[in-house]
Amino acid sequence: MNKPCFNLNWLILPLSFFFWNCVFAQSVPVNFAIVDINSNLDGDVIGFDLLPDGRILIINQFSGQVKLVVNGNLKSTSLLTLSNLANRLEKGLLGIAVDPDFPTQPFIYLFHSYAGTPDSNRVSRFTVEGDLSDPNSDSLTINPSSQFTLIDDMPAENNYHNGGTIRFGTDKKLYISHGDDGNRNLAQDLTTLNGKVLRLNSDGTIPLDNPVFPNEPQGKRDEIFAFGLRNPFRFSIDPQTNQIFLADVGQDSSEEINLFSNMGGENLGWPRYEGTLDFDVNAILSPPAPVFPIWEYLLSGQNSVIGLVAYRQQNFPNDFSFPSEYDGNFFYADFYHDEIYNLRPDGSGGWINISFATGFSNLVDGTLGSDGSLFILEYGRSIKKIVFLGDPVPVELSVFKADVNKDKVVLTWQTESESNNFGFEIQRKFSETPFKKIAFIKGSGNSSQPLHYIFEDFNIVTGTLFYRLKQIDTNGNFEFSSIISVNVNPPGKFALQQNFPNPFNPTTTIRFDLPKEERVTLTVYNILGEDVVTLVNDELKTPGFHVAVWDGRNSSGQYAASGLFIYRLKSGEQVLTRKMALIR
Repeated sequence: MNKPCFNLNWLILPLSFFFWNCVFAQSVPVNFAIVDINSNLDGDVIGFDLLPDGRILIINQFSGQVKLVVNGNLKSTSLLTLSNLANRLEKGLLGIAVDPDFPTQPFIYLFHSYAGTPDSNRVSRFTVEGDLSDPNSDSLTINPSSQFTLIDDMPAENNYHNGGTIRFGTDKKLYISHGDDGNRNLAQDLTTLNGKVLRLNSDGTIPLDNPVFPNEPQGKRDEIFAFGLRNPFRFSIDPQTNQIFLADVGQDSSEEINLFSNMGGENLGWPRYEGTLDFDVNAILSPPAPVFPIWEYLLSGQNSVIGLVAYRQQNFPNDFSFPSEYDGNFFYADFYHDEIYNLRPDGSGGWINISFATGFSNLVDGTLGSDGSLFILEYGRSIKKIVFLGDPVPVELSVFKADVNKDKVVLTWQTESESNNFGFEIQRKFSETPFKKIAFIKGSGNSSQPLHYIFEDFNIVTGTLFYRLKQIDTNGNFEFSSIISVNVNPPGKFALQQNFPNPFNPTTTIRFDLPKEERVTLTVYNILGEDVVTLVNDELKTPGFHVAVWDGRNSSGQYAASGLFIYRLKSGEQVLTRKMALIR
């Protein structure tokens, strides 16, 4: 008998969930594509955030670990493991945010449940150390002793309704969602943090412009930005307006999506109202009058609404940004269902709900990529992103594809006809990096016959690579092809390739392959066995294809004389050598 993916109307994430294995065929609109970043995550990964260079930090709910994904590869060791973690049912490590000024301010912020008497929810800041700006490096660590607690008294006496999202707004203030902790009447009490959205400075102090509410009681908590919420597990902040789109998990009748102004001060009505419906007619309402959700849907079996991304184009049409009709929209999902929905303004002050994509399992988090893509996390399973590949351009291409062939990517394309075609600039990008020119193939000028082109890319890394062609006319006009992608798996064995070119002058490229994370040293020797230069010095490298360039100089910066040289790759007990020739 098939098990449903969860039961209960509040969000509870038991360890047994991951083994229920609800899998769906995935589908996105025409001209969109799904890119698989990593589908082998630990079984309790519940949240993530992106570093500015595209590396991904993920968090494990029950183990309290922070881990790193680089070019699609999950680093085997954690960067940090939280101590004193309360990790039952909805408790645990629930939210993560990267400082908006990273790496100048190399901080991450974590929402976590602390085991005490009683338990409490906290937001803590930690310092990230290591290689802070290399998108291909996994040499990062987080110092546990750098922990600085911003807030530590969010109630967690019960094991559910913890909220758990932390996000930075465009104002660089930290916004925190916290549930009612199963004490629903406290959601209207401004002297408690139950059922609230909080707003803090990044050092834990309270902003002077936090909202003032009517008839504030003595002892009112000044951290409060909005109140009247049940279990606001996930929200997203509009990067243009700083408005908050928040998904609040319902009780008996409906799931709701709320929109806050950038000034805050809203009362969302719980527990007097569940969405727009009466829930507890005897519940006391604090002023101001409730603001009703911009969208709600009735419960049907198991439901838990998940807010994903307040969407804005980044550099349309030069990246993966969605078309203009998606700008200013909100994407959300339901944990128990396989669809992603697109909530967009109807032009008259209302909202239209549109099914955007299907086939996803237990979505729990999302964020907007710097390249305009929509990143999503399937609980304990995978990180993916949805990209827009662009509308077809009037380039006479009938074929454009990429295939992995051992240690290279082979691009092939075909034109049906050409007119004043100067040639094709081949462009490539990794993950969040921009497109860069990697080669130019001369065109045939004018032709009425099909023509075939091929290019081999040897400078590849593991993960997903994206390619496009910039077709340039003889008059300088140009058009871009659609974007294609290819997944490159780690190599199967430790290998050292022949340098290219060989013989060489003035530079040559040496490539080596690593099937797993290893420390390696790459040294050049002369024919007498004397050290000339060390190109890689006991560096920890990720699985994949790596390159080192030698410019013919020795370790003192002087040019080496013509002759034969030996280059040696060493990792532990493994040693490989090859010969190369320098001709001046």
